[in-house]
Amino acid sequence: ESVDLICAHPPYSDIINYTHDNPSDLSNYKVDRFLEEMGKVAEESYRVLKNKKYCSILIGDMRKNKNVIPLGFRTIEKYIKAGFQIEELIIKRQHNCKTTGFWYTNSIKYNFLLLAHEYLVVFKKIKNIKKQSKINKKINFINISNIKIDKNIKLESKTVWIFNQENWLNNTISNLIKRYSSKNYHIDSIGKNIKNNLELLILSYNEELVNKIDLIKYKLGKDGILAVICEDIRLDNNRIFPTAIEVEKELDKLDEFSIKELIVVSIENGEIINDINNLRISHKYILLYKRN
Repeated sequence: ESVDLICAHPPYSDIINYTHDNPSDLSNYKVDRFLEEMGKVAEESYRVLKNKKYCSILIGDMRKNKNVIPLGFRTIEKYIKAGFQIEELIIKRQHNCKTTGFWYTNSIKYNFLLLAHEYLVVFKKIKNIKKQSKINKKINFINISNIKIDKNIKLESKTVWIFNQENWLNNTISNLIKRYSSKNYHIDSIGKNIKNNLELLILSYNEELVNKIDLIKYKLGKDGILAVICEDIRLDNNRIFPTAIEVEKELDKLDEFSIKELIVVSIENGEIINDINNLRISHKYILLYKRN
């Protein structure tokens, strides 16, 4: 309890090895060992921080065999487990990713997206929290019905899709359909009356999704894609509830699915909120899972 602020930018597992002869270097560790050690970092950060003060980390994801590894989410979970609460979850865009020529062509050819975002997470240490009567944790259901599909839309090649407030949903779903399905897709709801062997199933997250996973498995064909659209929410106590992290944690338990992409949709030209205490949540997530 001697530090006011911690700012940390850890390695992203073993993507880049910063040393070759230091056994304590986090950048020499594979994902599982890296996360184990980051758990110790989180606990030590909590110990040295003063109560009601802040710890901030910048962390990104990685890719292996064309599939994303949600290293950012896993690292954030370690800090939550250590006792921290999320004050803000900020998306940092990578502006130096090329989206034309070689990389754009290969993104389409090999069906992967260029990692173009990192997570800047601000945690707060709050000891001995008084129990509050009830914290609102109602998940925001995103209505994805009545979508206008643009068959000629230019495909996005990065994990950050930047759209305006009025067109983000149409553009998002048009991109998903054009990239992951020919004609065999379904949007909005899951029921026994929809056809089998879907190539793509697009759902807006609600708390019943996990309970319907057996039906989802039945409706998706092998290698079919489940796309889950969701967003973070701000609780009554002004902390952030990381909806996408909670969704991924639940679906990661299922052997039948493996995460393929983690996309951030950045909403531009939205409403201006004059709140000096909180940042406006201006991004959505699309979690893409492949049926094994």
